[in-house]
Amino acid sequence: MLNEEKIKEQYQLALIDQKEEKTLENHRLFYRSDYISKELLKSFFSGTITFILLALLALFRDIDALMVKINKIDYESFAMQFIAVYLAFMAIYFIATYVIYALRYEKQKSKVKTYRTHLKRLNKLYGKDEK
Repeated sequence: MLNEEKIKEQYQLALIDQKEEKTLENHRLFYRSDYISKELLKSFFSGTITFILLALLALFRDIDALMVKINKIDYESFAMQFIAVYLAFMAIYFIATYVIYALRYEKQKSKVKTYRTHLKRLNKLYGKDEK
Protein backbone atom coordinates (compact mmCIF):
# COMPACT_ATOMS: atom_id res chain seq x y z
CA MET A 1 0.00 0.00 0.00
CA LEU A 2 1.23 3.48 -0.84
CA ASN A 3 1.99 5.83 1.98
CA GLU A 4 0.77 9.36 1.13
CA GLU A 5 3.15 11.05 3.56
CA LYS A 6 6.16 9.36 1.95
CA ILE A 7 4.99 10.36 -1.50
CA LYS A 8 4.52 13.98 -0.42
CA GLU A 9 7.99 14.12 1.12
CA GLN A 10 9.56 12.52 -1.95
CA TYR A 11 7.73 15.00 -4.15
CA GLN A 12 8.98 17.95 -2.04
CA LEU A 13 12.53 16.59 -2.21
CA ALA A 14 12.31 16.18 -5.98
CA LEU A 15 11.00 19.73 -6.38
CA ILE A 16 13.77 21.22 -4.28
CA ASP A 17 16.35 19.04 -5.99
CA GLN A 18 15.16 20.16 -9.42
CA LYS A 19 14.96 23.89 -8.60
CA GLU A 20 17.99 24.20 -6.35
CA GLU A 21 20.39 21.70 -7.88
CA LYS A 22 23.32 24.15 -8.07
CA THR A 23 22.65 25.49 -4.56
CA LEU A 24 22.64 22.02 -3.07
CA GLU A 25 25.76 21.12 -5.02
CA ASN A 26 27.63 24.22 -3.77
CA HIS A 27 26.78 23.41 -0.16
CA ARG A 28 27.66 19.77 -0.59
CA LEU A 29 31.05 20.48 -2.18
CA PHE A 30 32.24 23.67 -0.46
CA TYR A 31 32.57 25.16 2.96
CA ARG A 32 31.71 28.85 3.16
CA SER A 33 35.34 29.98 3.02
CA ASP A 34 36.12 27.69 0.07
CA TYR A 35 33.07 28.88 -1.83
CA ILE A 36 33.97 32.54 -1.32
CA SER A 37 37.66 31.90 -2.13
CA LYS A 38 36.69 30.21 -5.39
CA GLU A 39 34.55 33.21 -6.33
CA LEU A 40 37.30 35.66 -5.35
CA LEU A 41 39.74 33.81 -7.58
CA LYS A 42 37.32 34.02 -10.48
CA SER A 43 36.81 37.70 -9.68
CA PHE A 44 40.55 38.33 -9.85
CA PHE A 45 40.63 37.25 -13.48
CA SER A 46 37.37 38.88 -14.50
CA GLY A 47 38.26 42.09 -12.63
CA THR A 48 41.69 42.29 -14.26
CA ILE A 49 40.23 41.78 -17.72
CA THR A 50 37.52 44.35 -17.03
CA PHE A 51 40.05 46.89 -15.76
CA ILE A 52 42.28 46.41 -18.82
CA LEU A 53 39.32 46.83 -21.16
CA LEU A 54 38.17 49.96 -19.31
CA ALA A 55 41.71 51.37 -19.39
CA LEU A 56 41.97 50.73 -23.13
CA LEU A 57 38.58 52.31 -23.66
CA ALA A 58 39.65 55.42 -21.73
CA LEU A 59 42.94 55.49 -23.61
CA PHE A 60 41.30 55.30 -27.04
CA ARG A 61 38.69 57.86 -26.09
CA ASP A 62 41.38 60.55 -25.70
CA ILE A 63 43.83 59.25 -28.31
CA ASP A 64 44.27 62.71 -29.87
CA ALA A 65 45.22 64.30 -26.54
CA LEU A 66 47.52 61.37 -25.83
CA MET A 67 49.37 61.80 -29.12
CA VAL A 68 50.02 65.45 -28.32
CA LYS A 69 51.30 64.70 -24.80
CA ILE A 70 53.17 61.45 -25.54
CA ASN A 71 56.63 62.98 -25.35
CA LYS A 72 55.87 64.91 -22.15
CA ILE A 73 54.51 61.98 -20.12
CA ASP A 74 56.47 60.90 -17.06
CA TYR A 75 56.19 57.13 -17.56
CA GLU A 76 57.27 56.22 -14.04
CA SER A 77 54.61 58.41 -12.47
CA PHE A 78 52.04 57.20 -15.03
CA ALA A 79 52.83 53.56 -14.20
CA MET A 80 52.54 54.24 -10.46
CA GLN A 81 49.18 55.95 -10.96
CA PHE A 82 48.01 53.11 -13.18
CA ILE A 83 48.98 50.52 -10.58
CA ALA A 84 47.36 52.55 -7.77
CA VAL A 85 44.10 52.84 -9.71
CA TYR A 86 44.24 49.12 -10.56
CA LEU A 87 44.75 48.17 -6.91
CA ALA A 88 41.92 50.45 -5.78
CA PHE A 89 39.63 49.02 -8.47
CA MET A 90 40.49 45.45 -7.49
CA ALA A 91 40.03 46.17 -3.78
CA ILE A 92 36.53 47.52 -4.41
CA TYR A 93 35.82 44.61 -6.76
CA PHE A 94 36.98 42.05 -4.17
CA ILE A 95 34.95 43.65 -1.40
CA ALA A 96 31.84 43.60 -3.59
CA THR A 97 32.49 39.98 -4.57
CA TYR A 98 33.01 38.93 -0.96
CA VAL A 99 29.82 40.61 0.23
CA ILE A 100 27.70 39.29 -2.64
CA TYR A 101 28.86 35.68 -2.36
CA ALA A 102 28.80 35.63 1.43
CA LEU A 103 25.17 36.77 1.30
CA ARG A 104 24.36 34.22 -1.40
CA TYR A 105 25.88 31.42 0.63
CA GLU A 106 23.89 32.43 3.71
CA LYS A 107 20.70 32.64 1.65
CA GLN A 108 21.38 29.17 0.29
CA LYS A 109 21.69 27.82 3.83
CA SER A 110 17.94 28.10 4.40
CA LYS A 111 17.21 26.16 1.21
CA VAL A 112 19.62 23.43 2.24
CA LYS A 113 18.07 23.37 5.71
CA THR A 114 14.61 22.87 4.18
CA TYR A 115 15.96 20.05 2.02
CA ARG A 116 17.53 18.35 5.03
CA THR A 117 14.30 18.70 7.01
CA HIS A 118 12.40 16.86 4.27
CA LEU A 119 15.11 14.19 4.17
CA LYS A 120 14.84 13.65 7.93
CA ARG A 121 11.05 13.37 7.74
CA LEU A 122 11.31 10.85 4.92
CA ASN A 123 13.91 8.88 6.85
CA LYS A 124 11.58 8.74 9.88
CA LEU A 125 8.72 7.55 7.69
CA TYR A 126 10.89 4.75 6.31
CA GLY A 127 11.98 3.90 9.85
CA LYS A 128 8.34 3.53 10.93
CA ASP A 129 7.63 1.19 8.01
CA GLU A 130 10.52 -1.11 8.89
CA LYS A 131 9.25 -1.57 12.46
